[in-house]
Amino acid sequence: MNKRPFLNSFFLISFILFDSESIWSQEIANDFNNNIGKMYVVVGVIVLIFLGLVYFLVRMDRRLKKLEKDIPIIKQ
Repeated sequence: MNKRPFLNSFFLISFILFDSESIWSQEIANDFNNNIGKMYVVVGVIVLIFLGLVYFLVRMDRRLKKLEKDIPIIKQ
């Protein structure tokens, strides 16, 4: 017979708890890494939208300058 049932059950319970904490921390780390990846996607999309707007504005400015040159100025 085992003379220390309390001590054995304590070690068993503590092992289960510590093992589950390591699994839990791995899940948190994986979630964090997935969220970091999603953050990079969001930042990439925002950068693409910003670059698209800058390109559109530069093109529009060039067209307006060309039209301003083509329109005769009416002097009063």
